[in-house]
Formats: sequence, structure tokens, C-alpha cells
Amino acid sequence: MNLLYLQYSNPWNPHSSGGVDRVNHEIFRRLAHSHSIVVMTGYMENKPARTLVDGVLYCQAGTIRHKILNRAKFSMACIAVDLLPYDIVIVPWDRYAPVHIKRGTKPIVLELHANFFEMPAKAGLLEPAIRSLLRLALKRVDYLSTVSRFLLEIPEVQRREFHLSKVVHNGVREGLFSTPSDLKEGTYFLFMGRLDIKTKGIDTLLAAYQHTGLDIPLLIAGDGKDKTAIESLVNARGLRDRVSMKGWVEGHRKQELIRGCLAMCVPSRSEGFGLVAIEAMAMGRPVLGSSVEGLKEVVEDGVSGLLFEKESIEGCASAMRRVTLDIQLRTRLMRGARERGAEFTIENTVQGKKRFLLDVIEDHSRRERES
Repeated sequence: MNLLYLQYSNPWNPHSSGGVDRVNHEIFRRLAHSHSIVVMTGYMENKPARTLVDGVLYCQAGTIRHKILNRAKFSMACIAVDLLPYDIVIVPWDRYAPVHIKRGTKPIVLELHANFFEMPAKAGLLEPAIRSLLRLALKRVDYLSTVSRFLLEIPEVQRREFHLSKVVHNGVREGLFSTPSDLKEGTYFLFMGRLDIKTKGIDTLLAAYQHTGLDIPLLIAGDGKDKTAIESLVNARGLRDRVSMKGWVEGHRKQELIRGCLAMCVPSRSEGFGLVAIEAMAMGRPVLGSSVEGLKEVVEDGVSGLLFEKESIEGCASAMRRVTLDIQLRTRLMRGARERGAEFTIENTVQGKKRFLLDVIEDHSRRERES
């Protein structure tokens, strides 16, 4: 297969922050062993306009670092891109995904990684327009891939009849999985992810943590637009001595932080899937998460973690107390987390995606012959 991905974000783009970029690159890297992968993308820090990384060709849509100008360049490049050399075009949806690709020439797959219809507004008055663009994108494509069953069943998606659609869960690299002998007690609570208060519920976590009165430290690892606001909340609640901001972490340092935690805290107001929950469970760490659709699909309450009502300070605090004070519960959750996490490997993701893309190409070819 010759694959073209139109994806603004990438692991080297300072304007994008999240684990999906890195998971996608790992998928690209593995697919590139037997397929041609070209990624049209946004700005890449300290890299030339065309960069081959792990067998994947990344083509920057302009090397301008400015956030708005680079996104405009990306949009224009997607309009002008020549689709002829490719068998299939894949568009992972975000707020800058193109909706104006030439139809009919090649099969186009829309990938949905989050429920943008229910995420807290980030762009003020522009948010309704952005959601309208997603509705338009859903109408214009015949093929859809989502990372969770929940995303495939949201009303705006169900109203549209696709030629083919499939759930392909994200996964983690096999080397991250813990063995039973690795399951040691952690010493702190951990939040890891994009520092976005409205979406990730970090305000709920801080209020709950203060409410517990526990002496166990809370570590916050990540970066994002709300970093300063979160630091202000920590100071305002008098938690400066117990809450530590670790900044953006990746690679070995990220693994160390997860393996050393007592539990991973995921108090999100919205999650399409919950990749950090999968990573934590793969390493035998229980997840304390809000009972939103994306998390409920992967975290089994009382088996691999504890779920509480979204935005519930008392519910979050209760989960933190229970996992801290009940040793038998904590041990059972650690084992359950490891077993559940083992179901989500990156190789399963790659094979599921490859099968779906081959099915799309076959379906599109058949329809062209019939027409």
C-alpha cells in the first residue's frame, strides 16, 4: 500500500501535545516495513521540509514556526496535494484537519480519536464552526475509523452511513508491559497528560487531593496552555509542598514515573479512549478515573481501577483514599490492571489498522468497477 496521512500534529511540533502523535508514529514505523508511508504535516522543530524518520517520510507544510501561519500553510498544502501516487488517504481529525480534499479520486478514511462534539469549548465562538466542519467531514468521507466503540456510537456519527467503519483501539509497545514480579508498591499519585483544565479535569483532581488529607505526594507530568493556571491553583490550595510539577516527560523518564506511582489519576471531563490509562495498566498501575465513556470502555471499575462520577470531588477523593488505605484492594487492582492492559498492544493496533485499510481499498476498487 502507498499511504498518505494528512495530519497536522506530529511528535516534533511544539504546537501539538499529546500521546496520539507518538502512537501514530509507532504505527507508521511498523507499517513502513512493508508499505510506503507519507505524512503531510505541520511544523517540525529543527527538521528539514522533507524528513525520513524510521522509514516514514514526513513532509512539512511550510517551515514557519508561527502557530497560525503554519496551520494556514498546512491547510493550503492539503488542498494542493497530488493524490495520484497513493492508494488511500487517511485524515486523523483535529481542529485543523482538511475537509476539502478532492472526492472520488481516492478512498479517504477519517480517523476519530476524540468526541469533539462534547469536549469543553477551547476556541470560544469558533467552537460551533469547528464542530460544523467535523459534521461536514463526516458527510464527505465514506470510511471511518475510531479508537473506541463509544466514538462510533455518538449520535452525530450514527446518523451517517459509511461504506465501512471500524474500531481500532490504540495500544502500547510490548516492552512496556510489567511482569508479575515487577508489581511493586508505588509511592505517589500521578497525573500525566496535556495540561488542559477544562478537558482533563485537573481542577477536580487538586480539590479532591486536598480533600483527602493524605500525605502521599501528587505528581503532575505534562505541558500545555494551562500550566500557569494549574500552578496558581496549587498555590491557592496550599499544596505547594505536596504537589510537584514535572513538566513534559517521555521515553525512559515517562516509564519510570508511571512504574513508581501508586495509581494513575485520570479525572477527565471527556476522553475518546484514554491512552494514558492503557499505558498505566500495562505497567500494573491502577487507574483512578472519571466515569466518562472513553474511560469506561477500557477501565473496569473495581477490577483494573476505580471510577467516579465526572467532576465529583468527593468521588475522586474517595477513590484516592480507598486505593491508599486498602492494601488488599490495591493489590487486586494492580493485578487486574496488568491483565487488562495486556489486551492493548501496539501490534494489535497495527494489524487491525492494516486489515481495515486493505478492506477500504478493496471496497473502493469494487465500487469504481461497478460504476
